[in-house]
Amino acid sequence: MKQEQFGGDGTANNQAGRDVNVHHHHYGVTEERAREIALELWQNNAPRLASEARGTFDGRAIKMTTEIITKTVAEDPELLERFKDPRAQVVLLKAQEAYGETGDDELGAILAGLVVALVGEPTRTRQEIVLREAIECAPRLSAQHLSALIVIVLLTRMSYRATPSVEALLDSLDGDLAPYYGAIPTDAFEYTYMGATAAGLFLPGLGHKVYDKIFSSHPNAMYPPIPPDEIPEDWTATAEAGAELSDMLYAQHAEAIENVRLRIRPDAADVVLRADPQAPPPLTPLQTKLREFVMERSIMKSDFAALLREAKPELAAFLDTIDSTMALHFQPSAVGIMLARHAVATRSPHAAEQIDRLFAAVGSSS
Repeated sequence: MKQEQFGGDGTANNQAGRDVNVHHHHYGVTEERAREIALELWQNNAPRLASEARGTFDGRAIKMTTEIITKTVAEDPELLERFKDPRAQVVLLKAQEAYGETGDDELGAILAGLVVALVGEPTRTRQEIVLREAIECAPRLSAQHLSALIVIVLLTRMSYRATPSVEALLDSLDGDLAPYYGAIPTDAFEYTYMGATAAGLFLPGLGHKVYDKIFSSHPNAMYPPIPPDEIPEDWTATAEAGAELSDMLYAQHAEAIENVRLRIRPDAADVVLRADPQAPPPLTPLQTKLREFVMERSIMKSDFAALLREAKPELAAFLDTIDSTMALHFQPSAVGIMLARHAVATRSPHAAEQIDRLFAAVGSSS
């Protein structure tokens, strides 16, 4: 079909037989003007519905517009200027339509967050492209799918590196995952469907068992804290060795000096307790000794699973569902991670900040 593009004020693009009117304004955009732009955009481009549905559809679109403008002002009022740009108006219209069709408030909050994040990004950056794809993908996923994305990202991409014990690790997992108990798919077919969207790929046989993943990701929580007098004296025979050991260990808080216990610092544990001790850079002799010392005192994977089942039966039942559906065989894409970030923000801003750091790290390493 022929596409028409006109420059200047009131740019119009004829796409799929429908006019999308893009508005230009050459002065500072106020909050009031941004609302006018958003509502005019909707009035000019909303699908024609029967009268019984039109009022509901329009009311939802206005609600979505208000949420997006409010969030934009809270983020940075200067971003209102972006709503005169075609790219912002196109994604705004997509969000208005998706929420207008469903009225799903969680989806609305996710879409509003994605739109606000997009208008704050420069054009054609990786982040902006991922956000645009996420806005397209979000309406194609159910609430269960979005919950599953959050859980998968939390279990496969996040780590509770600073937890000082197995008990503390279980408390953290239970606290973060409890909102999703009973809220994820119970059939592997749902992950097959998710794999047909931009959220990621479902690769049966190429994923993880959930207990294995948690256990292997947290070796620094799997041993009891170390009494200082159990550290062999010959480890600190030289000042250099003493300094190296001191850099690797920290003392857990204790009321009395005789109750002080030692644990490996998280940054040091990433090296000393890594899955492959032969990976570069090579471990120093003292790091090797500390690794062997800790591994001898660490619990076995079977012991960890038994402890989890006894201490946190609801968490155990949830993890069993994850294994039975092969949820950790779903590999989230950048779009899936972005959707998880904005979905979790509706429930836990702290977890959203953690995923933001993860997304930044992925970008810097690519």
